[in-house]
Amino acid sequence: MILKKITKKSQELKQSYNQIEKYYHKLLKDSNVDNWDYIILTASNKDQANIYEAEIKERIDKNQIPSNTTYLVIPDPNGKRVGSGGATLNALKNIYDGLKDKEELKEKRILMIHSGRR
Repeated sequence: MILKKITKKSQELKQSYNQIEKYYHKLLKDSNVDNWDYIILTASNKDQANIYEAEIKERIDKNQIPSNTTYLVIPDPNGKRVGSGGATLNALKNIYDGLKDKEELKEKRILMIHSGRR
């Protein structure tokens, strides 16, 4: 009985993995697939930001992440730790300042990932 449950769960996980993998490859090939407008990584400092930017560039060059998404790496201002809340506000301000039509921000799909301490 337990073996049947484990086998069924394994099959479900494999099926989910296969669906995700198909979507991932579709995302890389089709620019019309619904995707994030911005993916933002916050960084503790400029050195950490430089490492993240290099990694993103490499992955775009190797077609491992969608190239039609805008990737931003935003370090804490002036090298001072501002916490997740401060980093969020700083990142959103950075996007907002770059938009010609400020109302456009309402329509953007944004994924923000906060880094830990270095």
